[in-house]
Parts: sequence; structure tokens; C-alpha cells
Amino acid sequence: MERLDFDYVIVGGGVAGCILANRLSADPNRRVLLLEAGGKDTSPLIAAPGGLLPIMLSGAHAWRYMSAPQAHLDGRTLYLPRGKVLGGGSSINGMAYDRGFHSDYDRWALAGNRGWSFAEVLPYFRKLESYAPARNAWHGSDGPIQVTRAAQRAQTPATAASAVTAAP
Repeated sequence: MERLDFDYVIVGGGVAGCILANRLSADPNRRVLLLEAGGKDTSPLIAAPGGLLPIMLSGAHAWRYMSAPQAHLDGRTLYLPRGKVLGGGSSINGMAYDRGFHSDYDRWALAGNRGWSFAEVLPYFRKLESYAPARNAWHGSDGPIQVTRAAQRAQTPATAASAVTAAP
């Protein structure tokens, strides 16, 4: 009979849970159990940017939370989907990868959150990434997350507006 005792039980197979389970299970002497309420992230919709909306609306892959009524939105509520699938929110994000602005991290550090300046978190971003086409000062090359630049850059609202105002 298989043993059902574990050294660590991790509840939630989102990004943090998966990373923690991976790190802990690197030691062959540790028994680690990762529990996830949702299923595997093998849906074709998860692997296609165009599948974002159906995935986010699906109760099969997302917890369909609603916010409290928002005073500055005339009391309206907001839809706040959260991943209910192995990989958590990273599996229902339209295959997007992004970081915050450098200044956001620096403000967190100035507010007393030691270790959170951009210079201090950058090594962890680099450790996370396998960035293509090449390693540079801002991106890593041998991390577990494959990151590439989009072949076509999206227009910003300012670019789109300038194109409209420049039209005859």
C-alpha cells in the first residue's frame, strides 16, 4: 500500500504553490503533496491567447469571484476571475508575461519593504526566465519560464489616438 504521509502539504497549485512544491521536492528525502482544486492546464484554450475570454468565463478553469460594490464605480461590482487549474492565474492570463514598473518596486522599498527595490528583485526575475532571443542585463536565460517578445507590438492608446488625429 502506498504511503499517505507527507512532510509538506501545499494547498493550491498556483504559481507560488508549484514553485514551492518543486523546490521542496528537489530533496529526495522529502515527501511533498500538492493539492489543487482545479484540473490540469492541458485545455487547448489555455495554450492559445485567443482562448483567454472563454477560459476566464469558464467555471471549469476559473473561480468566478465578484468584488464588493465599488463606490467610485457607482456601486458596480467587478468580475475577478482567479485560476482554478494547475498553474493558477498564470494558466488563465492569455499567455502574457509582464513585470511592474521599476519605480513601483522602488516605492515599495522606500515605504519600508526592505528587499523590494527593483535592483533587489531583478535577480529573481532573471532566475525565473529563459528569455529569447538572448540573455541580457534585464533577462535570464536558464529559468523555468519561457519568455519571448511578441512578434508584433500592440498599439498604445496614445499611438492609436495620434493616428486618428493625423488622418485627413
